[in-house]
Amino acid sequence: MSSRQGLDNSPGYVFMEALAYFASPYQLNPFNYNPLKKLIEESVDFERVRTQDAIKLFLSATNVRTAKVKVFSGKELRPEHVLASTCLPLLMQAVEVDIFFDQLLERIEVERVQLIRRGEMGQRLHEHIAR
Repeated sequence: MSSRQGLDNSPGYVFMEALAYFASPYQLNPFNYNPLKKLIEESVDFERVRTQDAIKLFLSATNVRTAKVKVFSGKELRPEHVLASTCLPLLMQAVEVDIFFDQLLERIEVERVQLIRRGEMGQRLHEHIAR
């Protein structure tokens, strides 16, 4: 007698697993809705976590651009740090944490170069001057 229980035999699981290989989280969830964020914000008192000294808490997340691990201590924890630490790449969009000024400038430069390559820079400049 064989048992046909478990995730491998669940039609919903098989469908979602196959879908994860053909569509990214950015396509499946374009508005980046994450119910875990609301749950964490409602159930965890981050101010209390940051001020307590009884338990040392550390979370880590990986920078997808550099593949380096960033460790967050309990003194700096925010909901974004928890979400970044729990992010599953095939199921969730990347969580941006602590974007520094130089990274912001780099993004602006990359966007400007992309606009120039597509020939839209002159059009956007013309629209801006016309305002």
